[in-house]
Amino acid sequence: MAEKLEDLNRVAAVVSRLGKRCVEPALQGFEHVYADLDMEGMVRRMERYVNATSNLYSEMEVLNELEQATKKFQHNQHEESKRAFEQKLIWQKQDVRHLKDVSLWNQTYDKVVELLARTVCTIYATIRAVFGDSVLGKNMLA
Repeated sequence: MAEKLEDLNRVAAVVSRLGKRCVEPALQGFEHVYADLDMEGMVRRMERYVNATSNLYSEMEVLNELEQATKKFQHNQHEESKRAFEQKLIWQKQDVRHLKDVSLWNQTYDKVVELLARTVCTIYATIRAVFGDSVLGKNMLA
């Protein structure tokens, strides 16, 4: 428990430093709101962001490869092949655009730090619920 709490406090300290650069006052003073928050929905949302961001990077690689191949097809005499490749490129760009919309790519700095802050608070609350209040008085974020 002590190790987990120590790890959590290190993460909370990082989130607190990141929060200082946010616009949102609650994030700027995160060390003062290091308390219990609901996490179940937050975990699902974070998992969706992580998965979408991971997929985004994969699809961006595919898009890059398609763009490179399309340049090579510019000199190809087979018009049908050229058009099919250009259509693939259009679809890939649409996929990438969608993934940018649903991933961390288009999230504000404040939104990402808020997710981290809420996670830290919930982990703290869980440790407190499991191990009790008496062991949490030491080593807290100052």
